[in-house]
Amino acid sequence: SDNDRLFVSGYLGQDFLAPPRNPGNENGLFFSQWGNYTGQVRWTHIFSPTLFTKFTAFSTSYYFGLDTYLRNIRTEERRFRYGINSRLQDFGFRAEAETFFAGGHALKMGITVARDSLQRPDFLRNLNQNLSTWETSAFIQDEWSPSPMLTTNVGVRIAHFQSGNHFFIEPRASAVISLSEHFP
Repeated sequence: SDNDRLFVSGYLGQDFLAPPRNPGNENGLFFSQWGNYTGQVRWTHIFSPTLFTKFTAFSTSYYFGLDTYLRNIRTEERRFRYGINSRLQDFGFRAEAETFFAGGHALKMGITVARDSLQRPDFLRNLNQNLSTWETSAFIQDEWSPSPMLTTNVGVRIAHFQSGNHFFIEPRASAVISLSEHFP
């Protein structure tokens, strides 16, 4: 319908770095690769000229890996290898609503639930540690334009991280003053 929009977006990138091959002198090599991807599906629904909602499902992943090794030139046997990998991933869901009131007020509110995972290297033991947590957050804000030259934004964000049972309240406030109506 004219009141519904569906958006799908994504990005994928991967890079690889290795030294050029030099026959007869390959006793030490390193290889590195890194990359990321992100994707989201968002549905926007307009209830009325003064109220609309957005629902978003998202996923991201960032990766970095490094491998080094020494080898015996005569036997091609690897004598020492050291590798590290790290990865940050998340997936989640976000719901937001925005409504407009008389007097130049725009009220925005939303909630996000996400699963965050981190694989980080332990350099001393040459292994990876896996950490993950659920993150839940909610926000509400009022953007108010009392005049064409002044816009204020006041709100609060509340976040909870399951790992460690951390809870945060984050107040927010800002103001924008335009020097003239033609120069925002």
